[in-house]
Amino acid sequence: MSRIIPYLVDSLRKREAGNINLNNREKIPVDGGYATVRSMSFNEDGKEVLVPTAADGKILSDQQAVDKYRTTGQHLGKFATPHQATKYAERLHHQQAKQYE
Repeated sequence: MSRIIPYLVDSLRKREAGNINLNNREKIPVDGGYATVRSMSFNEDGKEVLVPTAADGKILSDQQAVDKYRTTGQHLGKFATPHQATKYAERLHHQQAKQYE
């Protein structure tokens, strides 16, 4: 159990809040509705960076989303693990879906 605590402390240190206004997301038409926070993540310097793939009026490829992040610095959050980024992305998706019902 003592090995888990340093991991948890370290993972909390590596989290960083996103810097995108989630209340003013563009609605991009997709099959069956709209996308506002469709996202993907990638590892950069030991942090899992969550970025939107719904931006600029279209659905971006993963590479386009990474390039946009590297140009603008905009992200949905930075996490210690891919699992944490995915869990947050799922919660964010459900939250945004309720907001745009």
